[in-house]
Amino acid sequence: MPSKRTAPKPAAKPVTEPETVPAAPPAAEPEESGMVTVTREVNGHRLSTTGSSKAEANRTLDAYAKAHNL
Repeated sequence: MPSKRTAPKPAAKPVTEPETVPAAPPAAEPEESGMVTVTREVNGHRLSTTGSSKAEANRTLDAYAKAHNL
């Protein structure tokens, strides 16, 4: 019976310092960018999101509440 051989393990990558990521520029205010902010309380949890329309923001909040069993 032939012996089982395994492939050689690749050399470990050297540990490097994490790259510093520049801070993102401040986001435009929703009113300036044509976005709509919706805030709602669901079972004691205050949920808030921004969308391009009120309907989109409400769908996002509904999906979040459902996914997190709120």
